[in-house]
Amino acid sequence: MSEQIVEYLYFSKKESPENIGDLLSEILSSYTIDSKLILTQKNRDLSINFNINTYNNSLHVLFKYKKPFQISLQEVTIFQDFLDEINIELSKKTVKHTTLLNTNSLFLSKKIVPYLHKYEWSIRKLIYLIMPEHFSENWSIESVSKEKQQIIKRKLKGQYPKENLLQEFDLNDFEEYLFSKNYIQITENNEKNSINFTELEHRDFLNLFHEKKISISKPYSLWEEVFNDYINIEIEEIQPDMSKIRSARNIVTHNKELSVSEYKDMLIRLKKFIRYLDIAFSKILNGDIGEEPINNMVQDLEKAMLNANIMNSQTSIQSNFSSIKAVQESISIMTKNLGLSKSVQS
Repeated sequence: MSEQIVEYLYFSKKESPENIGDLLSEILSSYTIDSKLILTQKNRDLSINFNINTYNNSLHVLFKYKKPFQISLQEVTIFQDFLDEINIELSKKTVKHTTLLNTNSLFLSKKIVPYLHKYEWSIRKLIYLIMPEHFSENWSIESVSKEKQQIIKRKLKGQYPKENLLQEFDLNDFEEYLFSKNYIQITENNEKNSINFTELEHRDFLNLFHEKKISISKPYSLWEEVFNDYINIEIEEIQPDMSKIRSARNIVTHNKELSVSEYKDMLIRLKKFIRYLDIAFSKILNGDIGEEPINNMVQDLEKAMLNANIMNSQTSIQSNFSSIKAVQESISIMTKNLGLSKSVQS
């Protein structure tokens, strides 16, 4: 036997529990047959049991959908959409509600967890594969802020797990790491060097200008400098989506109510970026570039998602792949005062 249960506590400053009950009964009357709610939608009839009791100055209402076999996503959607409509109608009459239990949210959360798992592990995987190529084997210290290092050490009682560092990152940390514009490019005597200027002391930063003819770029992020070569998605697209995924992920993690619309939106975004990342891994690990250069992977993905035929590029693959692998290949320390500076040959 499978069942979905949703419990609400309805209350109002203007209405007594009896009046709230009358308002609710009026809304439910068009669906009620033999003391049950019959929902007919999408060629399905759902029979919903409900129970109403007065509790202090509120109305306690329990809705239950039960069937002998497994309940489907479509049935949960119909059930929850119906409850949302009831609550909207009651809110128009100044009746508010507190959710005491919602197993529909649990049902939706269980559906989304495998995609969240794949998404978070894929972000870690991308960083693990790419960062040593562009910084050094010591990237887990050199590219992570001192503040974050200290937070991890305090959390792990002095330990700093370089081998599995990213398991200590949450989604907010990943956004900070990938998208914060902490880097500048310094050009001196035709040599270009990238440094994390946010980690420099003021005196060290000013020393860059002392008796030197240099030019400094606008600040940029690791995504723009490194990762965009492998997944050609602009920050303006990926950062807002990652932020929305993080917000929805917090709903799931902290067992909050997850609406059907939030579930659907989250699933679309997760599938989208999992697909992006899978294509990147195929190209990075297997050299599965086909007839497309790596920088065209977004177009490749869009065509795949639309079930269209992938167009063949006439570009030479070997030259493009070699040039990408050569990006930021040479790394050195600018000065002894700039221990965090990284040299990237353009």
